[in-house]
Amino acid sequence: LAPAVDSVVERLVDFEKIIKARVSHPLFRGRSSLKVTLPILVPEYVGRYAGMGVSDGSQASARFSTLAQGGLAPEEEQRMRQELLDYCELDTLAMLELHRALDSLADPPA
Repeated sequence: LAPAVDSVVERLVDFEKIIKARVSHPLFRGRSSLKVTLPILVPEYVGRYAGMGVSDGSQASARFSTLAQGGLAPEEEQRMRQELLDYCELDTLAMLELHRALDSLADPPA
């Protein structure tokens, strides 16, 4: 399993580093976190996390830790797991859209 995981890790990209080094926008106010830049670069994601059982990275980490510890009632475990999966799905789609937005900035249409 380690070689397969390593091959994925080698291809991971930290969007914040790219944004910090290459993208400037007055609404960033000197910040480069995804929480700040995503709504500006991909405005269609504004509000999409609201009302979700897990709506930010801190909650996702805490939820994952709770699930990993075990000892939950099956119904509670399933609910928490689904909320985490829903958050991860939206977050993954948001990263895809952010990639597209950054790509369009790097190569604007002619």
